[in-house]
Amino acid sequence: MNGSSQSLKDLIPVSGSFRDPKGQVAKTALGDVFRVITEVGNAEFADVEESGLYAHLIEQGKLIEHHHVPLTDVTNVSNIETLLRHPSLPMVSYPYEWCFQQMKDAALLQLDLYLESLEYGKTLSDATAYNVQFLRGKPIFIDTLSFIPYTPGQFWLGQEQFTEQFLNPLLLTSYSGLPFNDIYRGSMTGVSSEMISAVTPFRRKLSWRYFNYIHLPRQSKKRSLESGAAGVRKVEGKLPKEGFQFILKQLRSWTETLTAPEAPSTWIAYTQTRTYEDQSVSQKVKFVAECVDQARPKQVLDVGCNTGEFSFLALDAGAEHGGLRRGRLRLRLGEGQAEPLERGGRDVELQPRLTLGRSGEVEIVHERGPRVVRPRPPPAAAPRRHDPLRGAVHRQRGGRAPALGYAAAQSRLQPLLLLLLHLW
Repeated sequence: MNGSSQSLKDLIPVSGSFRDPKGQVAKTALGDVFRVITEVGNAEFADVEESGLYAHLIEQGKLIEHHHVPLTDVTNVSNIETLLRHPSLPMVSYPYEWCFQQMKDAALLQLDLYLESLEYGKTLSDATAYNVQFLRGKPIFIDTLSFIPYTPGQFWLGQEQFTEQFLNPLLLTSYSGLPFNDIYRGSMTGVSSEMISAVTPFRRKLSWRYFNYIHLPRQSKKRSLESGAAGVRKVEGKLPKEGFQFILKQLRSWTETLTAPEAPSTWIAYTQTRTYEDQSVSQKVKFVAECVDQARPKQVLDVGCNTGEFSFLALDAGAEHGGLRRGRLRLRLGEGQAEPLERGGRDVELQPRLTLGRSGEVEIVHERGPRVVRPRPPPAAAPRRHDPLRGAVHRQRGGRAPALGYAAAQSRLQPLLLLLLHLW
């Protein structure tokens, strides 16, 4: 374990994760990442682990690995029942930096996790996009403690979160042609259904999926806000497991059909329009290759990558991972070495002197890797819990379950919907 017995004596709890009673993230001075699981969360963790779900998802590359660490190696962390070690990630990214395809891949992963968890009798406690990272070009889930036992009949706890943080950003770009990145960055909890309703063309609103998963929840939430506490009533109905699976499959099918409109980019023809002379380009190629060969860095951050020409030159020269920034990229993502980030097909704004969150938990660029540290959202009316590795933005109220009226309607409609699906 890389001599962890000594390094674990200096295990430092990450302050941003203290709100989660089930566990918190800690790290060493070298950046090694650990998860401390408390008595509150240990029983659930053990239950999920014994079910085989963790092993299944890790084998598929959908969940970040974890390894148990002997508690005898720990000297300065209290209230600990289980200690896990996670591999650090070469580059940390945030949903508002992702391109459309990355957001789509992350959304499909989230839905697949729900569907596969239900097969093991489990589900997830939330659906925040901050629990997803990209490793070797593919999305990977990093929140081990989000998996919980499934209670038959329960409603989808993370439906509004999934809608705002995954589905709505995709709809904003696919249906309206508007990049979701700037809006997401300004509202780190995602894109509201109110905004989607305001900008979506009328013909797009005529679909059953839009009506059921955007319009109905939006109207139900609007009525509950207008009526206040007096209008809140207990939901008596239940959502059958088959109904839950039906919703997830419908959303997955819908997500798969979404595409981003072609948008002109400054960088597509950059190699033909740049002002470099051939001699200058040759000198730059030589300079980059020599620097990488001498420094042998594990990670290269290319600020101003344009088409990614020199990023891949750095990779070919020996760098293990290229974190690409600032530019429109349609490159070799399948090879898994480059992680392109963009802002709606335009430049990514790095803001190297700024941090986001109450204590700057969204890290400035040069502090992002190679380790896993996650953001905490800015202050808002609803109290939230946060775990830096989990990246969770858990709303204690108003964001985890669908509005009550909509939930009741779902429970009544599911038998009919399932029958129609069967007949179809």
